Amino acid sequence: TSLKTAALNKAFAIGVKAFEDCTALAYVDLSALRNTGAEAFRNCTALKEVKLTEDTKLSNGMFAFSGLTRVEIFEKVQIPDNCFYGCKSLETVHLPDNEFAIGTNCFYGCENLISLNLKTNTRIAGTGGGIFEGTKLSAFVISDESKHYSGSEDGKLL
Repeated sequence: TSLKTAALNKAFAIGVKAFEDCTALAYVDLSALRNTGAEAFRNCTALKEVKLTEDTKLSNGMFAFSGLTRVEIFEKVQIPDNCFYGCKSLETVHLPDNEFAIGTNCFYGCENLISLNLKTNTRIAGTGGGIFEGTKLSAFVISDESKHYSGSEDGKLL
């Protein structure tokens, strides 16, 4: 399709696969989104930027195979299964500043993912299988004020 941006900042819900295969979509504002159907932005290969907030509710496979290069996540409970599966351009992820879980295969196949940023109150409470399989994750960037994690000089999580 030729849709390049979607201002959904007043939308509270979108359906399953609502924007799937919108290969020209480059930006979407999801700041008000509370209910998202599975795989809503699957295969949106031009999608480089998405605006999320504390209120945005993620869903299973929501951005699978999209073109995101970085994302800041505010999820309060769990980053859903397969949420960023196969996002080959994804390089940097900023995790929520609270306790949460990471679903199965969440970042599977994100072959350019190299950096995971943990904030002061970030605490990963549980993980599913395969979450970082097929990535180049080499460093965890940890807030100096982190209450739950510390890191070594070479970026290893301690």
